Amino acid sequence: MCLMSGGPLGPAAASAVQQPLLLEIGLFLAEEPTEILGLCSVSTQFHELKMGPTADYLWRELYRTRWPKFFDCMTYQEVRDWRLLYIDTLSGRRGCTLEVFHRHKKVGFAMSAMPASVTYDACQDCYVARYFSASEVPPETIPAREDHRLRFCPEAVRPSLLEPRSLPSAWSKAAVLCDTYPDKVLAGIDGLRAGSSIELQWKMQHDSPFGWWYGHLEQLEPIDGGLAKAVITFRHFSPFSQWYRLAVVFGDDQKRECEFGGYTGGIRALSVAESLHFLRFFPKEQLLL
Repeated sequence: MCLMSGGPLGPAAASAVQQPLLLEIGLFLAEEPTEILGLCSVSTQFHELKMGPTADYLWRELYRTRWPKFFDCMTYQEVRDWRLLYIDTLSGRRGCTLEVFHRHKKVGFAMSAMPASVTYDACQDCYVARYFSASEVPPETIPAREDHRLRFCPEAVRPSLLEPRSLPSAWSKAAVLCDTYPDKVLAGIDGLRAGSSIELQWKMQHDSPFGWWYGHLEQLEPIDGGLAKAVITFRHFSPFSQWYRLAVVFGDDQKRECEFGGYTGGIRALSVAESLHFLRFFPKEQLLL
């Protein structure tokens, strides 16, 4: 018997206590919405999970479990109808802007994260990444088991790249910003120190968005105007490679021509966890390009 304040619970109160536990049991046992909705018909308590706030939480958790990177993006956009979103995502009608590690698994994109419009293909149980680029790029099919290759805009830079949402039509504004932030230069030099792992914004073509490129901050020298000079090494290249070491000026919101070709933007420091995740894609041998 359930007790509260020394006395037995009534039927309504007991049901309220049981629902969260039943929900967790349902989420553990079922992987698909059809399975958990089937469980909802087993008892009165499960039946109550179909409606109201508990049902909203149920669809939210089902979405988070199945598409965790999509969930990060949609949570930022403050999505409210998770059931409708689940259906639209499953049907391929709804996707979001994510960053893909090691685009097409090509050598030239080793240790980078490139922006793309990503949708889910239920028939093949895969993601389809359509890369943003000034030139035509074929889409990439990414098996669902490789969802570690996907991420939403890193949380640490969202305040800078995704503007505050306290504006009219906040949801639509956030959605637009999530789609367009790869075009924006990350400003600032805070949190950077020589010897640490970083990501550099770089792009080859003027009208393409920025990708993030993993490197080590070898030297850092603040200069006037809130700017800094940095020397970055890309250790997945051989020290004899022309791509091994790069000097850049950064700190404001301006893109600059790069000695490698193309353009650089801002630099951000990586957490230990972010650095370790990037190292999952480190080539088995240093590149000699």
